Amino acid sequence: MMPARGLIALSRRSIRLTNVVVRRELLQGVERLNATTTVLQRARLADPFGGMWEAADVQWWWRRPRATDELALPVWFDEVGAVAAAGLTAWDDTWQADVFAVPSIVDERDVWAATMEATARHRGTAVEVLVPEHDARLAGLAIQSGFGMTDELSGTTWMDADQRPPVYARRRIRAR
Repeated sequence: MMPARGLIALSRRSIRLTNVVVRRELLQGVERLNATTTVLQRARLADPFGGMWEAADVQWWWRRPRATDELALPVWFDEVGAVAAAGLTAWDDTWQADVFAVPSIVDERDVWAATMEATARHRGTAVEVLVPEHDARLAGLAIQSGFGMTDELSGTTWMDADQRPPVYARRRIRAR
């Protein structure tokens, strides 16, 4: 029996690109956050230079309550754990839609379709998608869904671990 906490629905559906069988669950709240974190960690291990987001990004976004926190959104699992998740994050005046996926396990089109289904239930909400300029497939899915390119650019930076600045210890001093 599956735990009821955060689990809304379960279905087995073939959305695989490999011979791995995946299952889809609708999760909400901290369960969805934890599953999305796992997806991003596994995606980074599969392709250290791929994707846009780090697992810490969704953790950081969670630092304040949002209208999207308790939405039931699909997360896909293989025998190891979470491999894809539809993402919706409410910002001040827009919502951000994201496709989080481990490369070569699920078809990004299926995750995109599920994300768009979730946004459709919230008509009147402005939705944006950030797409890496090298990701023609995701850009194509967004354009086919009615999104339009803007001139706005965003960036991602990288620092090799051996290039990071030193960490200094701090000592606490108390008044007597």
